[in-house]
Amino acid sequence: MTPHPDISGRPRWQTAGLFIPPLVLLTPFASFLKFQEYPLLSLEVGYLAAALAVLGLALGALIRWGGRAGTALVLSALVVVFADFQFEIRLTYLALGGGAFLVFAWFAGRALLPVFAAAAAVVFLSTLILPAQLKDAEIVLASPEDIRNELPPILHVILDEHIGIEGIESDTEWEKQARADLTAFYLEYGFRLFGGAYANYTETFNSIPNLLNNTLSTEDFEYVTDGADGLSAVKENAYLSTLSDRGYKIRIYQSKYFNFCEAARISLLSCSSYNYTGLGNLDKLTDSPGVRAELILSRFLNRSRIYGLSRSIYQNLAAAGFLKLRRLENNNFAPLASYPFFRLIENDMAEKARGQVFFAHLLIPHRPFMFDSTCEVVLDHPFDNMEIRSEAWLVEYRKAYYEQVACTTKLMRHLFDSLRRSGIFDQTTIIVHGDHGSRIGAKAPVLENWQSLTPSDLRAHYSTLFAVRAPGIKAGYDDRLFSIGRLLDAVVNRNGTDLDPTPDESHQVIVSGNDKGPMEKKPLGDFRLGESKN
Repeated sequence: MTPHPDISGRPRWQTAGLFIPPLVLLTPFASFLKFQEYPLLSLEVGYLAAALAVLGLALGALIRWGGRAGTALVLSALVVVFADFQFEIRLTYLALGGGAFLVFAWFAGRALLPVFAAAAAVVFLSTLILPAQLKDAEIVLASPEDIRNELPPILHVILDEHIGIEGIESDTEWEKQARADLTAFYLEYGFRLFGGAYANYTETFNSIPNLLNNTLSTEDFEYVTDGADGLSAVKENAYLSTLSDRGYKIRIYQSKYFNFCEAARISLLSCSSYNYTGLGNLDKLTDSPGVRAELILSRFLNRSRIYGLSRSIYQNLAAAGFLKLRRLENNNFAPLASYPFFRLIENDMAEKARGQVFFAHLLIPHRPFMFDSTCEVVLDHPFDNMEIRSEAWLVEYRKAYYEQVACTTKLMRHLFDSLRRSGIFDQTTIIVHGDHGSRIGAKAPVLENWQSLTPSDLRAHYSTLFAVRAPGIKAGYDDRLFSIGRLLDAVVNRNGTDLDPTPDESHQVIVSGNDKGPMEKKPLGDFRLGESKN
């Protein structure tokens, strides 16, 4: 019996190996762009696709002419890279799987080149043709027919990572100016500004849910669950439930970082969400295809755990950005994605506001820092090339943060002016606050560090904005220490009179350890600067 010939030894099948790497590299890139709903036929995508194709052909040459060793190494590397970008797999499993496939490819790789080539082509083409698997939550909305027009509108804006007045240092002239400008802005618009407000937590998933439920839980993420879209969601919201019971209809504006729309017992009229990791606003950022390509590549590479590990190692050895890419932290474009939502709120409130609560959680002035004080886009910062949390880094990082705070204030000014033009500003209850501080401190507020935290550390992590205006509430500045939970409860339960919140019985914060064990209540010292204590 004549043995079956090894078709991989024929030149035409060996040539097929040239095209396996380009197809494998382009598939997760195409999948990423489709998920981001970014146009595949743009010039910047063409740049990156061409670069990946050239890299792939270079690797394909190793398969074609590199013998058994070249084929095994490239195929196993491609499997690991594809799995890394396409799926959330731990580095340990990637290493073990890559090693196992290396052994397999050593013995069978060249014989199976036609199979690999056909599979790579099918997967790539299906990625291009089939729709992206974007799963939106199915949410039941209330009817807009029975809105109670006798109820005055409520605007509630949570500005993520916004520091409070008493948390702003006074070491530099620009910090003093930031403090003065922020105070003057809210007083100009008739707010009661609580400069000593503080959050009880430093994590959004603990701070906001406990605030909305008027609790102080030591259970980590007690009110957080997996939403219908697979993302983190608040499962209970006593604050919005109470307002719903009073007859209000709720409109929610949020990022896909945290879903408030699926909480039980709220009369939800609309739910508007934005992808905080998305690329949808790059056209507002720059007209340069080269810059857009660089930003897309940065965002794409940040999907990779291998890249993340490599970048961390490199940045520990040298403070420069990995591969000289602009370093956009936290793997998101949160401030840029938040920007259009101010206008969306303006438009919705101008159309019809009475009988409704407009509740917004916006990831601004949250890092990364992308705006200067005039809301012009800034991508390069001095701190990018400094040792993280060094004294010089902290100064430059704070400076960039306060530039973005000033931009946030500008956006709020535009929103308030829009409400004035619509004639509803004076009748609206407006609540604006943060969920924790800037978190730009020398030490993290964990149990292991608690005894060594300085007042400056406490200011950075816990001081947060809280301002409120409503008919009957006198404008002014109050520098007393209040938890934002106590303040919000006082606003909700006032009966049309001036706001006089009862001081907290004790100032406590909830602190976790590095090991993510049980959280503990700790007393919060008076973090205010000296002039506020006198």
